[in-house]
Amino acid sequence: KILIPAVSFLILLWISVMVGAIADATNTLLEKNRLRNSFSGSVSPAVLQEMLAGNLAGGISAKTAEVCIMFSDIRGFTGLSESLSPEEVTGLLTRYFDRMVACVHRCEGTMDKFMGDGMMVFFGAPRSLDNPCANAVRCAVEMVEQLKELNVEFEREGLPRVEIGIGINYGKVVVGNIGSTVRHNYSAIGDAVNVASRIEGLTKRLGKPIVFTDTVRANLDAGFDMIDFGEQPIRGHSPMRLWGVNAVLSKEAAPH
Repeated sequence: KILIPAVSFLILLWISVMVGAIADATNTLLEKNRLRNSFSGSVSPAVLQEMLAGNLAGGISAKTAEVCIMFSDIRGFTGLSESLSPEEVTGLLTRYFDRMVACVHRCEGTMDKFMGDGMMVFFGAPRSLDNPCANAVRCAVEMVEQLKELNVEFEREGLPRVEIGIGINYGKVVVGNIGSTVRHNYSAIGDAVNVASRIEGLTKRLGKPIVFTDTVRANLDAGFDMIDFGEQPIRGHSPMRLWGVNAVLSKEAAPH
């Protein structure tokens, strides 16, 4: 007779623990879904995954890391936008960015920001990659190929063709939640970022849509068909040896 109440108590205790665990798990899942719904359009998937996994702390925080930075920009966008209505410009940019961002995500890049008709992307943070330079160059090649397809659609609809320039650099940067205490975002800053931006501006003069530094070239293998531009002057920086790429020749250079 004494055992029955004890057993009943243990069963009730076990049920209480299980109910509490299920409630906690449900609340955690709901919170993750809330975060996913709130930030899915505001941060890169790589950043969101790190947030959900608890690997990215809130507030201002940063660390030093080696990443591959990419800048892309539409050539002659001011003249292009003057020939279109505001609604046509917005529609064109949305379709363009949809294609470009999809390439970035497929190659495991982190979208940093949009700057008018330009984009800043980096590879290797917050998620580490075996070869961020290979991911970045492969992404750039895919972006150019996707733009060719998009331009066919634009021409069919009577819209102007879009041409882009892409500059890529690899180096040490400060990466993390950067900004003010009330408004910040996951970004990268440093000389390597500035160089990537400057190189993007050289694509028109060099006659190729993709240009990258010798530090990027050093991390690529025979899977890329490359062009040696030699040493080139960089505005606000010492001259650097630059390279271009015609195509990805094999799957050996595929991102991991």
